Amino acid sequence: MADDALRPVRPLGRGAGLTPHFIRWLRDIRLTDVALVGGKTASLGELHGELGAAGVRVPDGFAITAAAYHALLDRDGLRDRLGGILKGVTGEDVTALAAAGAELRRLVESAPLADGLDARVPREQDSLTQGWEESPQDGLMERLG
Repeated sequence: MADDALRPVRPLGRGAGLTPHFIRWLRDIRLTDVALVGGKTASLGELHGELGAAGVRVPDGFAITAAAYHALLDRDGLRDRLGGILKGVTGEDVTALAAAGAELRRLVESAPLADGLDARVPREQDSLTQGWEESPQDGLMERLG
């Protein structure tokens, strides 16, 4: 994949040090981006683009890319630790497989994110609500509840 494919179309806002290809906006994602964001997210991006082009007002969203996950694995030897756990696991011992899975999950969930990503995600989440006016249907269930 060309480096140009990893450059975001939309600036990512404030903050230095974050590799720009760790976050991609749905409006910039298409089915051809499966390797970048995964199949489900690429489908969401395609749907977002098609509905938007048809005049349907669709809220944007963003994805954390596979590059961010690879950066997480490459930091502090995490990839090697995960590989070491997987070496001793076979599909025949379900108990050992479950224990290995739990340890893998614990290691990945406790690993530090790429520089700047932990601060960027909340900012980008906040930016999702900017520029949207509430329609009469928005919040209807909350008002009725």
